[in-house]
This record gives sequence, C-alpha cells and structure tokens, in this order.
Amino acid sequence: MYSPHPASPGTNARRRTASLLGTLVLASGAAAGVAAPAHAAAPVLCPVGFTSPVDHATGTGPLSLATADLNGDGRTDIVTANANEDSVSVLLGDGDGTFQPAADTTVAPGPRHVVTHDFNADGHTDLAVTDGYAARVHTLLGNGDGTFDPAVTLTLSGATSTDITAADVNGDGRTDLAVVVPSTGLWVMPGNGDGTFGPAVNHASTSTQAVVTGDFDTDGRIDLAFAVDGSMGGSRYVGVRRGVGDGAFHPVVTYYAGGAQYRHLTMADVDGDGTTDLLAASIYGGVSVLTGVGDGTFQPGPDHVLGAQPEDVLADDVDGDGDADLLATTRQPGPFDPGHLLVLPGNGDGTFASAVTYHPGNAPQQIVTGDFDGDGRKDAAIANISANAVSVLMDACAPTAPTTPVPATPAPAPAPPAKPKPAPKPKSEPDAKAAAKAKAAAAAKAKAAAAAKAKAAAAAKAKAAQLKLKKLKAQKGAGRG
Repeated sequence: MYSPHPASPGTNARRRTASLLGTLVLASGAAAGVAAPAHAAAPVLCPVGFTSPVDHATGTGPLSLATADLNGDGRTDIVTANANEDSVSVLLGDGDGTFQPAADTTVAPGPRHVVTHDFNADGHTDLAVTDGYAARVHTLLGNGDGTFDPAVTLTLSGATSTDITAADVNGDGRTDLAVVVPSTGLWVMPGNGDGTFGPAVNHASTSTQAVVTGDFDTDGRIDLAFAVDGSMGGSRYVGVRRGVGDGAFHPVVTYYAGGAQYRHLTMADVDGDGTTDLLAASIYGGVSVLTGVGDGTFQPGPDHVLGAQPEDVLADDVDGDGDADLLATTRQPGPFDPGHLLVLPGNGDGTFASAVTYHPGNAPQQIVTGDFDGDGRKDAAIANISANAVSVLMDACAPTAPTTPVPATPAPAPAPPAKPKPAPKPKSEPDAKAAAKAKAAAAAKAKAAAAAKAKAAAAAKAKAAQLKLKKLKAQKGAGRG
C-alpha cells in the first residue's frame, strides 16, 4: 500500500486564479458630464462559507483530483488519482452538486497526481497521471463520454514522479507537460499534438517538489515556478525560470534561498495589482507570499501561519468579493484530531484574515474548486485519502447587503393647492330686464303659434263638414228623380 505524504498542487484548475477583480465606480454627474443614476448597482457580498462535506466514494486512497467536463454535457466532473491502487475514478456531475457513482479506469500501480487537458486536439478532455512507483507519466485519451482509452506510459529518468501540470511551453499551439521527479528535477515533455510527446528536457535540480506555470513577465510566453526543498541534498528555494518561447528558459532566479522547506505552490493575484503572485507553503506550517512585479521578478511578501503542516494550498476567490482567498488542507496534528480545511479570506493586499475551519474527514489531501451546481459560485472538493472518497463542500452563500449606503431618490415636491373657482357675477339690472323681455316675447310667439295651429284645425274641420253635407244633398236629389 502506498503511504500518504504531503500532496503537491497538480491540476490545471489550481494553476490559475479564477477570480475576476470587480471594481465599483461611482461617478457624479458633474465629473462625468452626465447625470449619475439615482441608484448605483451594488455588489452582492457573501461571507466565506461552505456546507458540511458530503463524501462520494472513489477507489482506494485518492491522493489528488482534478475538475473538468469529461463527458461534454456542460457540467463539472471530478477525477481522482487513487494512490493505494492502480486506478483513477471518474465522478460525473449531475449539475446540482451531486455526482454519479464513481467509474474506475486502470492506470498503473500507485497513481499520484492527475491533470486534465486536450492533448490530441479532438475536443475531448484527456488525462495525464504521474506514478508513485517509478518516474513515469501515463496518458489516457478521452472518448468524450467520461471514458478513456487504455493508458500509454512515458518513462523519465529518476525514481517516482509527483507533481504535473499542462501548458503550451514552447508556443507551438500544442499542449506540453511539466513533470516533477524529485530525484532528478523538473522535466518538460513537448506535445506532438496527437496525444504523444517528444523527449523530455530537464529544467531544474533535484529535490524539486512542486511546479506551476504562468506568464509572470506578461510577454505572452509560459514561465516556470517550482519549489525545491533540499530533501535529497542541495539547497532550498523557490525558483523561477522565464520562458524564451521555444521551449527554452532563462537561468533560474531563486527566492528564499536556504529558508523553509517549501513543498507546495499556488499562484494568484493576491494583492490586486494585476500581476501574478506566488504562494509557497512549507512543511513547518507557514505560507509565504512572493509579490509579482510584472517583469518576471518577485518581492518577498507577508508570511502566514497555518498552525499545522499543510497537505495542499490553493488561492482562489471563494467568497465572490474579487479578492483571492487562501485554502489549505492540513495534516492531522494528533491521533485523535483529523486534518482540516482552512479558508483564509483575502484582504486584497496580499494579507489574509483569520482562518475559517472545516472538517472534511481524516487526512484531507488536494483541494480543487469549481461550480458544481451551476449557481455561479465556487464550491470545493477535497481528496480524502483515508475515507476512500471525495469530500464535496458546497458554497453556502447567504448574501448580505453592501455596507456602502445607496442614496435614496428624493421625494417629489408637493403639488400646489387648487385655486377655488370664482363665484358667478350677478347680472346687472339692464341685463335682467332684457332677459325678461326676451322671455316674454318667446312666450307670446309660442302662444301665437298655438292659436294659429288651432285655427287651421278648426277650418279643416269645417271644410270637412261642408263636404259631407254637400254629398248628402246630392244623394237625396238623386233619389227623387
């Protein structure tokens, strides 16, 4: 069985900071030349907080893990490297924070670290896994449905291989691998673009323990940073080599030479100046910040005490305030005290607030973050080597109102009272007489019309009577003859 010891950062998720620095700008109408809105949009703030961990079974002894969409359904999945057997476990995400039962794929005895990337440019996520029994890397090409082709083994010089990361180191558009072999150094394997790799080239000394890649001097080329702990002889330091762009590197520049034994590295912009910083964790429980200048050099920054030996460190913005936070898993300090997950909220200036402690189970190892339920907020997953499980902690954001007051819209001015309508003016005496005269004339006219109508009716009635009488006389005369 493989005996666990401190895990180094090893996934592409941990190689970069996912935090986006948000800036709220309030401009007055006079300064901007236009009227400012009455209500400015305010950020939703969430204190650091995760739910209680939920364990998802994996193969035996998961030491490391990575996140990616392994089956092309747009949901975040998890893959673990199971150090106490010969497999990787794939847990397909359901998109609501739950996962399907793990499906194991055989790799080789003692897998250590796993990284995800598309090595053959077919649009499917592939895997590369280091070996706890030899200086080897095993690549598994993805089928796009969460399954993988049989592992192909690549052999390096030295004993066991540990940390691994993927990046286009030589600028040819193909994914390369940087692999740590503590007994011989740091090896870069150029990708051929079809899932195979060319001969490895060594770029660091023995006792290298961890590696991260990034563009530290903003020239568009990949640089290397690595931790050397002196455990196999030689000095102790954090080393940086700036990339030339064709797979070669400038000479190493060392930091913290002769200092603590740094075994874990992560990177993020922790002081908010737009340049990448490095965070190195030592076996003595400290985390040192190297502040990036932006030209590939670094300045020693503040140190932070975790209080226990770290198993892994990760910098990411998990509370959504735009500042990178520090997450660390720690080794159990005693037989009756399991390891912990510590979350130190970032202050945005390279320092961190007091840790919030979580208990994800015995012997927590590597940490990754991802949005497992599609709510736009960061969740966490931890390889739990003694529980044979992945411990998933969902974000428990309870939004709080911003502390900056928002000006209220001024109330409208009251409407003036309605003016009373003026009373009608009394008519003058001549006007009243004229109105009475007109009224009398109208009445007389109406009376005359009525009389004329009655006279016409009487005349018509008399004429009708005369006609009737004339007719009767005519009838009598006819009877006599």
